[in-house]
Amino acid sequence: MAAATTALRACIRTIARPRASPSLLHTTRPLLPHRTLTTTALRWRPADKSSKDSGAEYLAADDAAAARDEAFLSSVLSDIPPEERTPELAKELGALEAELEEQDRLMHKSLDEQEVTLFKEPKPLKDSFWFDEEDENTMTHDIEGEDFDEDDMPSMAHGKLDELREYRHYARVVAWEMPLLAKLAKPFEPPKENEPLRFRYTTYLGESHPAQRKVVVTFCPGDLGLTAEQELKLKKLAGPRYNPEKDVIKMSCESHDHQAQNKRHLADQVDKLLEAAKDPTDMFADIPLDLRHHPVTPKLKFPAEWRLTDARRKELDEIRARAAAKDLTASEEGKLLDGSVVLNRLLAEQPAVRERAVKEKVLERVGGKRR
Repeated sequence: MAAATTALRACIRTIARPRASPSLLHTTRPLLPHRTLTTTALRWRPADKSSKDSGAEYLAADDAAAARDEAFLSSVLSDIPPEERTPELAKELGALEAELEEQDRLMHKSLDEQEVTLFKEPKPLKDSFWFDEEDENTMTHDIEGEDFDEDDMPSMAHGKLDELREYRHYARVVAWEMPLLAKLAKPFEPPKENEPLRFRYTTYLGESHPAQRKVVVTFCPGDLGLTAEQELKLKKLAGPRYNPEKDVIKMSCESHDHQAQNKRHLADQVDKLLEAAKDPTDMFADIPLDLRHHPVTPKLKFPAEWRLTDARRKELDEIRARAAAKDLTASEEGKLLDGSVVLNRLLAEQPAVRERAVKEKVLERVGGKRR
Protein backbone atom coordinates (compact mmCIF):
# COMPACT_ATOMS: atom_id res chain seq x y z
CA MET A 1 0.00 0.00 0.00
CA ALA A 2 2.78 2.40 0.87
CA ALA A 3 4.67 1.49 -2.30
CA ALA A 4 1.64 2.26 -4.49
CA THR A 5 1.11 5.60 -2.75
CA THR A 6 4.76 6.57 -3.17
CA ALA A 7 4.69 5.66 -6.88
CA LEU A 8 1.52 7.68 -7.39
CA ARG A 9 3.02 10.69 -5.61
CA ALA A 10 6.14 10.49 -7.81
CA CYS A 11 4.02 10.32 -10.98
CA ILE A 12 1.94 13.31 -9.95
CA ARG A 13 5.01 15.41 -9.06
CA THR A 14 6.55 14.47 -12.41
CA ILE A 15 3.59 15.56 -14.50
CA ALA A 16 2.93 18.65 -12.40
CA ARG A 17 4.41 21.76 -14.04
CA PRO A 18 4.02 25.47 -13.27
CA ARG A 19 1.24 27.34 -15.02
CA ALA A 20 2.09 30.62 -16.70
CA SER A 21 0.94 33.74 -14.92
CA PRO A 22 -1.93 35.44 -16.78
CA SER A 23 -0.36 38.85 -16.22
CA LEU A 24 2.82 37.76 -17.99
CA LEU A 25 0.92 36.84 -21.12
CA HIS A 26 0.55 40.48 -22.02
CA THR A 27 4.22 41.37 -21.42
CA THR A 28 6.00 38.92 -23.71
CA ARG A 29 8.14 41.63 -25.26
CA PRO A 30 11.61 42.13 -23.80
CA LEU A 31 12.90 45.39 -22.48
CA LEU A 32 14.19 47.64 -25.24
CA PRO A 33 17.77 48.96 -25.04
CA HIS A 34 18.48 52.65 -24.87
CA ARG A 35 19.56 54.47 -27.99
CA THR A 36 22.89 56.29 -28.09
CA LEU A 37 22.88 60.12 -27.98
CA THR A 38 19.15 60.39 -27.35
CA THR A 39 16.84 60.69 -24.37
CA THR A 40 13.85 58.80 -25.77
CA ALA A 41 13.39 55.04 -25.70
CA LEU A 42 12.69 52.79 -28.64
CA ARG A 43 9.02 52.02 -29.29
CA TRP A 44 7.38 48.94 -30.70
CA ARG A 45 5.36 49.35 -33.87
CA PRO A 46 1.61 48.53 -33.66
CA ALA A 47 1.02 44.79 -33.75
CA ASP A 48 -1.07 43.26 -36.51
CA LYS A 49 -4.24 41.23 -36.05
CA SER A 50 -2.39 37.93 -36.00
CA SER A 51 -0.42 38.96 -32.90
CA LYS A 52 -3.49 39.98 -30.85
CA ASP A 53 -4.59 36.40 -30.27
CA SER A 54 -1.20 35.19 -29.05
CA GLY A 55 -2.24 35.39 -25.39
CA ALA A 56 -5.51 33.55 -26.03
CA GLU A 57 -3.68 30.83 -27.94
CA TYR A 58 -1.21 30.45 -25.07
CA LEU A 59 -4.09 30.13 -22.56
CA ALA A 60 -5.81 27.53 -24.74
CA ALA A 61 -2.58 25.53 -24.96
CA ASP A 62 -2.16 25.77 -21.17
CA ASP A 63 -5.70 24.49 -20.62
CA ALA A 64 -5.09 21.62 -23.01
CA ALA A 65 -1.93 20.70 -21.11
CA ALA A 66 -3.85 20.77 -17.81
CA ALA A 67 -6.53 18.51 -19.32
CA ARG A 68 -3.88 16.04 -20.43
CA ASP A 69 -2.39 16.03 -16.94
CA GLU A 70 -5.81 15.30 -15.41
CA ALA A 71 -6.45 12.53 -17.95
CA PHE A 72 -3.07 11.01 -17.12
CA LEU A 73 -3.86 11.23 -13.37
CA SER A 74 -7.25 9.52 -13.88
CA SER A 75 -5.56 6.81 -15.91
CA VAL A 76 -3.07 6.27 -13.08
CA LEU A 77 -5.92 6.01 -10.56
CA SER A 78 -7.76 3.55 -12.77
CA ASP A 79 -4.78 1.20 -12.64
CA ILE A 80 -5.11 0.93 -8.84
CA PRO A 81 -7.33 -2.00 -7.85
CA PRO A 82 -10.67 -1.05 -6.16
CA GLU A 83 -9.71 -2.89 -2.96
CA GLU A 84 -6.64 -0.61 -2.57
CA ARG A 85 -8.61 2.63 -2.92
CA THR A 86 -8.95 3.33 0.75
CA PRO A 87 -10.05 6.60 2.43
CA GLU A 88 -6.46 7.16 3.54
CA LEU A 89 -5.31 7.10 -0.11
CA ALA A 90 -8.03 9.54 -1.16
CA LYS A 91 -7.09 11.85 1.73
CA GLU A 92 -3.41 11.73 0.83
CA LEU A 93 -4.21 12.48 -2.81
CA GLY A 94 -6.33 15.43 -1.75
CA ALA A 95 -3.51 16.80 0.41
CA LEU A 96 -1.03 16.36 -2.43
CA GLU A 97 -3.31 18.20 -4.83
CA ALA A 98 -3.74 21.05 -2.35
CA GLU A 99 0.05 21.28 -1.90
CA LEU A 100 0.59 21.49 -5.65
CA GLU A 101 -2.03 24.22 -5.97
CA GLU A 102 -0.39 26.19 -3.16
CA GLN A 103 2.99 25.89 -4.87
CA ASP A 104 1.44 27.03 -8.12
CA ARG A 105 -0.17 30.02 -6.41
CA LEU A 106 3.10 31.06 -4.73
CA MET A 107 4.99 30.72 -7.97
CA HIS A 108 2.47 32.94 -9.78
CA LYS A 109 2.69 35.48 -7.01
CA SER A 110 6.49 35.65 -7.23
CA LEU A 111 6.31 35.98 -11.02
CA ASP A 112 3.87 38.86 -10.70
CA GLU A 113 6.19 40.61 -8.24
CA GLN A 114 9.14 40.12 -10.58
CA GLU A 115 7.07 41.48 -13.44
CA VAL A 116 6.43 44.71 -11.54
CA THR A 117 10.12 45.21 -10.83
CA LEU A 118 11.38 44.14 -14.25
CA PHE A 119 8.95 45.98 -16.52
CA LYS A 120 8.56 49.15 -14.50
CA GLU A 121 10.29 52.19 -15.94
CA PRO A 122 12.41 54.04 -13.40
CA LYS A 123 11.63 57.63 -12.65
CA PRO A 124 13.72 60.18 -14.56
CA LEU A 125 16.55 61.81 -12.66
CA LYS A 126 16.10 65.56 -12.64
CA ASP A 127 19.79 66.22 -12.07
CA SER A 128 20.79 64.25 -15.17
CA PHE A 129 22.18 65.97 -18.24
CA TRP A 130 19.56 64.27 -20.46
CA PHE A 131 16.53 65.31 -18.38
CA ASP A 132 13.91 67.26 -20.33
CA GLU A 133 10.76 68.52 -18.63
CA GLU A 134 8.85 68.82 -21.91
CA ASP A 135 9.60 65.26 -22.99
CA GLU A 136 7.26 62.69 -21.43
CA ASN A 137 9.41 59.71 -22.46
CA THR A 138 12.75 61.11 -21.41
CA MET A 139 15.40 58.55 -20.46
CA THR A 140 18.06 59.32 -17.89
CA HIS A 141 19.20 55.80 -16.92
CA ASP A 142 21.86 53.63 -18.57
CA ILE A 143 22.74 56.19 -21.24
CA GLU A 144 26.07 55.40 -22.85
CA GLY A 145 28.67 58.10 -22.53
CA GLU A 146 27.00 59.99 -19.70
CA ASP A 147 29.64 59.19 -17.08
CA PHE A 148 33.36 59.30 -17.81
CA ASP A 149 35.68 57.96 -15.15
CA GLU A 150 38.88 59.38 -16.69
CA ASP A 151 40.03 55.83 -17.43
CA ASP A 152 40.21 56.04 -21.24
CA MET A 153 41.93 58.00 -24.01
CA PRO A 154 40.20 60.53 -26.29
CA SER A 155 38.96 59.56 -29.73
CA MET A 156 41.95 61.15 -31.49
CA ALA A 157 44.33 58.94 -29.52
CA HIS A 158 42.29 55.87 -30.43
CA GLY A 159 42.48 56.91 -34.07
CA LYS A 160 46.25 57.23 -33.82
CA LEU A 161 46.48 53.76 -32.27
CA ASP A 162 44.39 52.35 -35.12
CA GLU A 163 46.76 53.96 -37.60
CA LEU A 164 49.78 52.45 -35.86
CA ARG A 165 48.09 49.05 -35.82
CA GLU A 166 47.53 49.31 -39.55
CA TYR A 167 51.19 50.24 -40.13
CA ARG A 168 52.37 47.30 -38.04
CA HIS A 169 50.00 44.97 -39.87
CA TYR A 170 51.47 45.90 -43.24
CA ALA A 171 54.99 45.74 -41.79
CA ARG A 172 54.32 42.16 -40.72
CA VAL A 173 52.94 41.41 -44.18
CA VAL A 174 56.10 42.80 -45.78
CA ALA A 175 58.36 40.89 -43.40
CA TRP A 176 56.65 37.49 -43.42
CA GLU A 177 54.26 37.18 -46.35
CA MET A 178 55.86 39.16 -49.15
CA PRO A 179 58.97 36.89 -49.35
CA LEU A 180 56.64 33.96 -50.02
CA LEU A 181 55.56 35.62 -53.28
CA ALA A 182 59.03 34.99 -54.69
CA LYS A 183 58.00 31.36 -55.20
CA LEU A 184 55.32 32.51 -57.62
CA ALA A 185 57.65 34.74 -59.67
CA LYS A 186 57.89 33.90 -63.37
CA PRO A 187 60.69 34.91 -65.76
CA PHE A 188 59.86 37.67 -68.21
CA GLU A 189 59.05 36.53 -71.70
CA PRO A 190 58.90 39.19 -74.43
CA PRO A 191 55.76 39.20 -76.57
CA LYS A 192 55.85 37.04 -79.66
CA GLU A 193 55.17 38.10 -83.22
CA ASN A 194 51.61 36.78 -83.04
CA GLU A 195 50.93 38.88 -79.89
CA PRO A 196 51.01 42.51 -81.11
CA LEU A 197 48.29 43.76 -78.73
CA ARG A 198 49.31 45.00 -75.28
CA PHE A 199 46.48 45.37 -72.74
CA ARG A 200 46.77 47.44 -69.58
CA TYR A 201 44.47 46.99 -66.57
CA THR A 202 43.87 49.07 -63.46
CA THR A 203 43.58 47.59 -59.97
CA TYR A 204 43.25 49.10 -56.50
CA LEU A 205 44.50 46.09 -54.49
CA GLY A 206 41.15 44.63 -53.54
CA GLU A 207 39.25 47.89 -53.13
CA SER A 208 36.24 48.59 -55.31
CA HIS A 209 36.69 51.61 -57.57
CA PRO A 210 34.80 52.81 -60.67
CA ALA A 211 38.04 53.15 -62.65
CA GLN A 212 39.09 49.52 -62.23
CA ARG A 213 36.92 48.41 -65.16
CA LYS A 214 38.90 50.52 -67.64
CA VAL A 215 41.07 48.61 -70.15
CA VAL A 216 43.65 50.20 -72.48
CA VAL A 217 45.12 48.54 -75.59
CA THR A 218 48.19 49.73 -77.52
CA PHE A 219 49.70 48.27 -80.67
CA CYS A 220 52.12 49.27 -83.39
CA PRO A 221 50.72 49.34 -86.95
CA GLY A 222 53.96 47.90 -88.27
CA ASP A 223 53.55 44.70 -86.19
CA LEU A 224 50.28 43.66 -87.84
CA GLY A 225 51.76 42.40 -91.11
CA LEU A 226 50.18 45.06 -93.32
CA THR A 227 51.49 46.64 -96.49
CA ALA A 228 52.62 50.25 -96.61
CA GLU A 229 49.30 51.40 -98.12
CA GLN A 230 47.25 49.43 -95.59
CA GLU A 231 49.37 50.68 -92.70
CA LEU A 232 48.89 54.30 -93.83
CA LYS A 233 45.14 53.75 -94.15
CA LEU A 234 45.06 52.24 -90.64
CA LYS A 235 46.75 55.35 -89.25
CA LYS A 236 44.20 57.56 -91.02
CA LEU A 237 41.33 55.51 -89.61
CA ALA A 238 42.78 55.69 -86.07
CA GLY A 239 42.71 59.48 -86.22
CA PRO A 240 43.71 61.17 -82.92
CA ARG A 241 44.47 57.76 -81.33
CA TYR A 242 47.66 57.50 -83.38
CA ASN A 243 50.88 58.80 -81.80
CA PRO A 244 53.39 59.70 -84.53
CA GLU A 245 56.31 60.04 -82.12
CA LYS A 246 56.02 56.51 -80.73
CA ASP A 247 54.32 55.07 -83.83
CA VAL A 248 51.60 53.36 -81.73
CA ILE A 249 47.80 53.40 -81.65
CA LYS A 250 46.18 53.63 -78.23
CA MET A 251 42.51 52.94 -77.44
CA SER A 252 40.61 52.56 -74.17
CA CYS A 253 37.16 51.38 -73.09
CA GLU A 254 35.20 51.60 -69.85
CA SER A 255 31.65 51.39 -71.19
CA HIS A 256 30.92 47.99 -69.63
CA ASP A 257 30.86 46.90 -66.00
CA HIS A 258 33.64 44.29 -66.15
CA GLN A 259 37.19 44.29 -67.50
CA ALA A 260 36.60 41.18 -69.61
CA GLN A 261 33.72 42.88 -71.42
CA ASN A 262 35.78 46.00 -72.14
CA LYS A 263 38.70 43.88 -73.37
CA ARG A 264 36.40 41.97 -75.70
CA HIS A 265 35.01 45.26 -77.03
CA LEU A 266 38.53 46.58 -77.76
CA ALA A 267 39.50 43.36 -79.53
CA ASP A 268 36.41 43.65 -81.73
CA GLN A 269 37.28 47.26 -82.56
CA VAL A 270 40.82 46.26 -83.58
CA ASP A 271 39.42 43.53 -85.82
CA LYS A 272 37.09 46.05 -87.49
CA LEU A 273 40.01 48.46 -88.07
CA LEU A 274 42.09 45.72 -89.68
CA GLU A 275 39.20 44.66 -91.85
CA ALA A 276 38.63 48.25 -92.99
CA ALA A 277 42.37 48.81 -93.60
CA LYS A 278 42.60 45.71 -95.81
CA ASP A 279 39.55 46.71 -97.86
CA PRO A 280 40.91 47.71 -101.34
CA THR A 281 37.73 49.53 -102.35
CA ASP A 282 38.94 52.91 -101.05
CA MET A 283 42.47 53.37 -99.74
CA PHE A 284 42.02 57.09 -98.88
CA ALA A 285 44.91 58.03 -101.14
CA ASP A 286 43.52 61.55 -101.68
CA ILE A 287 43.31 62.23 -97.92
CA PRO A 288 46.55 63.22 -96.17
CA LEU A 289 47.50 61.91 -92.74
CA ASP A 290 46.27 64.49 -90.23
CA LEU A 291 48.67 64.93 -87.29
CA ARG A 292 47.31 68.18 -85.90
CA HIS A 293 46.10 66.38 -82.80
CA HIS A 294 49.71 65.71 -81.78
CA PRO A 295 51.83 68.86 -82.06
CA VAL A 296 55.50 68.00 -81.94
CA THR A 297 57.46 70.26 -79.61
CA PRO A 298 61.11 70.59 -80.69
CA LYS A 299 63.53 69.47 -78.03
CA LEU A 300 66.61 71.64 -77.68
CA LYS A 301 69.90 69.80 -77.68
CA PHE A 302 73.30 70.90 -76.46
CA PRO A 303 75.45 71.93 -79.49
CA ALA A 304 78.10 69.41 -80.39
CA GLU A 305 80.61 72.22 -80.96
CA TRP A 306 80.37 73.24 -77.31
CA ARG A 307 81.28 69.87 -75.93
CA LEU A 308 84.62 69.77 -74.13
CA THR A 309 86.59 67.18 -76.06
CA ASP A 310 90.27 66.30 -75.69
CA ALA A 311 91.22 68.40 -78.73
CA ARG A 312 89.28 71.37 -77.41
CA ARG A 313 90.91 70.98 -74.00
CA LYS A 314 94.42 71.05 -75.60
CA GLU A 315 93.49 74.12 -77.62
CA LEU A 316 92.38 75.98 -74.47
CA ASP A 317 95.60 75.04 -72.68
CA GLU A 318 97.68 76.49 -75.55
CA ILE A 319 95.64 79.74 -75.50
CA ARG A 320 96.14 80.12 -71.74
CA ALA A 321 99.92 79.46 -72.10
CA ARG A 322 100.32 82.16 -74.78
CA ALA A 323 98.39 84.68 -72.65
CA ALA A 324 100.58 83.93 -69.61
CA ALA A 325 103.80 84.41 -71.67
CA LYS A 326 102.54 87.71 -73.03
CA ASP A 327 101.74 88.98 -69.53
CA LEU A 328 105.17 87.95 -68.31
CA THR A 329 106.91 89.89 -71.13
CA ALA A 330 104.81 93.01 -70.50
CA SER A 331 105.58 92.92 -66.76
CA GLU A 332 109.29 92.70 -67.46
CA GLU A 333 109.07 95.73 -69.75
CA GLY A 334 106.91 97.65 -67.29
CA LYS A 335 103.99 97.80 -69.60
CA LEU A 336 101.75 95.53 -67.53
CA LEU A 337 99.26 97.46 -65.49
CA ASP A 338 98.61 96.32 -61.93
CA GLY A 339 95.05 97.08 -60.91
CA SER A 340 95.80 97.25 -57.19
CA VAL A 341 98.57 99.84 -57.72
CA VAL A 342 96.35 102.03 -59.88
CA LEU A 343 93.53 101.84 -57.35
CA ASN A 344 95.76 102.83 -54.45
CA ARG A 345 97.13 105.81 -56.36
CA LEU A 346 93.65 107.04 -57.14
CA LEU A 347 92.57 106.67 -53.52
CA ALA A 348 95.62 108.66 -52.37
CA GLU A 349 94.94 111.49 -54.82
CA GLN A 350 91.21 111.66 -54.05
CA PRO A 351 91.43 113.92 -50.91
CA ALA A 352 93.51 116.53 -52.74
CA VAL A 353 91.14 116.51 -55.69
CA ARG A 354 88.18 116.86 -53.36
CA GLU A 355 89.79 119.81 -51.54
CA ARG A 356 90.59 121.56 -54.82
CA ALA A 357 86.99 121.14 -55.97
CA VAL A 358 85.69 122.66 -52.73
CA LYS A 359 87.88 125.70 -53.10
CA GLU A 360 86.72 126.32 -56.64
CA LYS A 361 83.09 126.18 -55.54
CA VAL A 362 83.73 128.73 -52.76
CA LEU A 363 85.40 131.17 -55.17
CA GLU A 364 82.51 130.90 -57.57
CA ARG A 365 80.00 131.75 -54.84
CA VAL A 366 81.98 134.77 -53.65
CA GLY A 367 82.29 136.13 -57.17
CA GLY A 368 78.59 135.75 -57.68
CA LYS A 369 77.76 137.83 -54.64
CA ARG A 370 80.00 140.67 -55.77
CA ARG A 371 78.12 140.90 -59.00
